[in-house]
Amino acid sequence: MDAPKARVTWAALIIPLFVLVITGTGRTYAQQPAGKTGVGVQFGKPGGVSVKLYRKPGFAYEGLAAWNLSDFFFLSGHALYERTIPDSPLGYYLGPGAVAGIEKKDSQSNLVVGVSGTFGVHFFAERYEIFLQVNPRFDLLPGTTGHIGGGIGVRYYFRIL
Repeated sequence: MDAPKARVTWAALIIPLFVLVITGTGRTYAQQPAGKTGVGVQFGKPGGVSVKLYRKPGFAYEGLAAWNLSDFFFLSGHALYERTIPDSPLGYYLGPGAVAGIEKKDSQSNLVVGVSGTFGVHFFAERYEIFLQVNPRFDLLPGTTGHIGGGIGVRYYFRIL
C-alpha cells in the first residue's frame, strides 16, 4: 500500500517543478554570484526548509531544518564546493557537514549527532534554484549507524540578503 502513495507524492513534486522550469525561466545557469541567499523547501527523506548562502563563487553554505513531528527533528549544515558541467546549464556540488537532532524510537527520545555529506546537481532559472541531492549520514550518538537520504527541492534567491 505504501508504493502507490510514494508514486503519487513524487509525481506531485516533479510536475510543479517541471511547470516552473518551463514557464518561469528566461535564462538558466549553473552558479550563483557571491553574497546571494536562497530560501526554499526540500521534499524527500528528509524534507524540510532549506537555506543556502553564497560567500564566494563556487563555495556556499547550506542548512536544512527537517522534521516529522511524530518521529524526528534535526538540523544539518554543509560546506559546498560547486562546479559547472561544461556546455550545460547544470552544475554539481558536494561537501562535508554535520547533523544534530532529536529522534524518537520506541517511545523514547534520543539526541542524535553525526557527520554527513551532500552530493547534488542543480541549475538556476532567474531567481530560482532547482536541485536534486543525496545525503549520506553517519550517526555517532546515540550509536553508530548509517543512513542515506536526499531529496528534490527549490530555493528562491533574494536580492537584498
